[in-house]
Amino acid sequence: INILSPCVGVSGENCANNIADQFFNNAKIKQLLVKRKPILILDNEDLVWAKQFIIDNKLDKFITMEYNSFSLDRKVVGGIWSLEYYQELINKSKLPILWLAHDKAHKFNGGIDGRGISWRKSAALIKNSRLFIGCGSGLTMVAASSEVDKKIIEVNIGNTISMTGCKYSNSICLSKQTPETL
Repeated sequence: INILSPCVGVSGENCANNIADQFFNNAKIKQLLVKRKPILILDNEDLVWAKQFIIDNKLDKFITMEYNSFSLDRKVVGGIWSLEYYQELINKSKLPILWLAHDKAHKFNGGIDGRGISWRKSAALIKNSRLFIGCGSGLTMVAASSEVDKKIIEVNIGNTISMTGCKYSNSICLSKQTPETL
């Protein structure tokens, strides 16, 4: 049986410079006929919902942030920030930070709670924000998607999973950052 399995497991193929190239290689895709960019279609309902959320939370200029990627424990393993670092960034930011994650993710003190908001509604909020701070996970790809296309800062992740490394977006990758230096 010849099964096409583009997903790269923990001990899977390591044949490329980034995770996107690995997926394309494993799916036997030699060349794309379109620009490499995630696509997420927003409809008017998502945009109207986001505008109301912004009004309800008295947001003018704000930052959106993804803080939960692969671990519910959020213990520092490698480069991704600890929850304490994200909390410190929220405390130090001059602009309100809207933090986005699944509904059971850690809750911060301060900022705006965006846990449990759907991907498309999150996309509409990210589109309306001044900046997106990402950790190389799903919502960072949403921020890089065609209809959102937000300025992205990726903190303490490797180039192999960054939006720049995957050729999705010209994200700014900052390593060895603390909330103070960011």
